[in-house]
Amino acid sequence: MDIRAEGFGRSLDDARINSADWRAYFASPMVLHAWLLPWLGSWKEVLFPGFLALGLGAFGALPGGRTGLSQRIAGFYLALGLLALWASFGPDAGLYAALHEVLPFFAMLRAPSRLGLVVTLVLAVLAGAGLERLRSRVPTGWSSIVVAAVLALSVAGSFVRTFNLVDAPRVPAVYRTLAGLPRAPVVEFPYFAGTFDRQRHTEYMLMSTVHWQPLVNGYSDHFPPRAVDDMRRLSTFPSLDAFAALRDHHARYVVVHWDLYDPADAARLREAWPDLRPYLRLIGEDGSVSLYELIRTP
Repeated sequence: MDIRAEGFGRSLDDARINSADWRAYFASPMVLHAWLLPWLGSWKEVLFPGFLALGLGAFGALPGGRTGLSQRIAGFYLALGLLALWASFGPDAGLYAALHEVLPFFAMLRAPSRLGLVVTLVLAVLAGAGLERLRSRVPTGWSSIVVAAVLALSVAGSFVRTFNLVDAPRVPAVYRTLAGLPRAPVVEFPYFAGTFDRQRHTEYMLMSTVHWQPLVNGYSDHFPPRAVDDMRRLSTFPSLDAFAALRDHHARYVVVHWDLYDPADAARLREAWPDLRPYLRLIGEDGSVSLYELIRTP
């Protein structure tokens, strides 16, 4: 299968936008690390693993002595972490561009910066070895205290500021009505197709957990050619092409969010609605949300 032909392929320009830089490895949401942020100025990613992980990881990677890992295994993890660090800087650093050409699955990766997670996982392994080395070097009676102190520091270092949470959206009554109807595909409008608003299909996906009907709308980082074509056609609703797309998907229910349209577009749609009544039967309304059954297509 040609992954690029199926819409999976990512260009090096895509990867370049989502690459890490050195600032990312010093940026952290943890309260104990907040003093670092003013020194960075700006950052695109948050990948700082913490001073405790760095210290113990370095101690565990040192040659010689008892580490809990053989030097061969420790060397493997160290090499893996350094390669992941290098690749996380994206195409401009060289390694990622080479891997993109040699390994086909690298064309499926959108964000090289996520390789920074491999760096953190490697540090976790090496830090465990470092803790074992530290524990073995203290008197027997102190080993449990050392482990408890490291765990306490880990928990303290994981504290983040309060998240700015918002109330869950109200569930329109039409979704509960939809849940009790015979199972059939649903399409919700407006059908977002623009580069900067297509992620709003996730709002419909969230509400699908109320009715659990099959949903034509959807969003992902991957858009196969048919999904792109569906966006183009369904975004023109109520055109004949949009109705043809509804027929192609065997859609039975249509949900219209009048308040999500631009006022001018909503006015045009309401003006055209009388001509659509032979095709759409009203099932229920709740404020600015209407539920229809698609009876037939033009």
